[in-house]
Amino acid sequence: MRFNLLASLAPGLLFCLCVLAGCSDPKRATVKGTVLVDKKPLARAGVQFWPKDDMELDVYSGKTDDEGRFELKSRTLPYVKAGTYIVLIAKDVKVKDGKPPDETDDMMQLARPGALKNILPAKYFDRAHPVFIVEVKSGPNELPAFELTLP
Repeated sequence: MRFNLLASLAPGLLFCLCVLAGCSDPKRATVKGTVLVDKKPLARAGVQFWPKDDMELDVYSGKTDDEGRFELKSRTLPYVKAGTYIVLIAKDVKVKDGKPPDETDDMMQLARPGALKNILPAKYFDRAHPVFIVEVKSGPNELPAFELTLP
């Protein structure tokens, strides 16, 4: 009897889910991109998007893979809010050996001041004078590559 009740409710539940999915928030977005340094993919770099002016927006971050690709994430939301963002990019390495942190490292030790250093020019991680500012639109966003150069 329980199966029959669920079977009879399934079409209605499916309809409700479809309706809810269709009522999407026009401010929701997904963001993917690539970071290049001297025209080559930058692996294991941190990418942060900070609101430019609208404090209703959140801060989002991602980490580049071996091909320099990233996808933004939030601690609180499964999507990015549409708006204008300052883009900050850094590649931290351990001061003691110059290697990027990995999953075997003690994160508490790395959180200490002076344990990590950014090996990219400081201008790419300067919120006061950003090199990159982007407009995130609702829906999927595949951004043009962020092209960095080393001195």
